[in-house]
Amino acid sequence: MTEPLLSTAQAAALLGRSQRFVSDLCAAGELEHYRFESVGGRVTFKVAESAVRAYLNRARQSAS
Repeated sequence: MTEPLLSTAQAAALLGRSQRFVSDLCAAGELEHYRFESVGGRVTFKVAESAVRAYLNRARQSAS
């Protein structure tokens, strides 16, 4: 079974941060994500919940 993908808004809610923060993490390659681009050129990111958990674990380890 595959894991459902979260929007940047949903990932932001899990992280307690803004949607822009999540998009910036994706763009910087700090958060594993999938990138989707529409015909018009609009880019959206989708993030697995497990990727959000992995990011939180790395952030906690680097803070200690």
